[in-house]
Amino acid sequence: MRTIMILFTIILGMGVTAWALNDNKAIEVKEVSNSTTLTYELWDFVGAPNPADNDPTDPTQYVQADPNKPCLGGSKVCQIYAPADPSAVGTARPDMQEDAFGHTGTTVEQRINAVFPSNSTNETLLSYQN
Repeated sequence: MRTIMILFTIILGMGVTAWALNDNKAIEVKEVSNSTTLTYELWDFVGAPNPADNDPTDPTQYVQADPNKPCLGGSKVCQIYAPADPSAVGTARPDMQEDAFGHTGTTVEQRINAVFPSNSTNETLLSYQN
């Protein structure tokens, strides 16, 4: 009987330990989910209503890209790769002040300015119109 009680205590202890570990993992997952996770998307540059006001660093001059259509373009800049701005309520637009993909500490805007207007590309400014 004593052996059974010892085994029962060991099994109970293992179950409590497993439950505690699972509970801690759930807490860790919640902490991770509260941190900001950036989702990078393709954005087509549509430009300003007045082409003289076109600014490839103005997030309001972009729309989410449709992968089945060529970019719309309003100037030579065609498409960028950037995260969505979470503060843009009611309309989707890129977050120009967020880190560029693969460049911690360098914003999307800085990466666009790094190649504009040289007609070159990088991981942020992906293409120009022909």
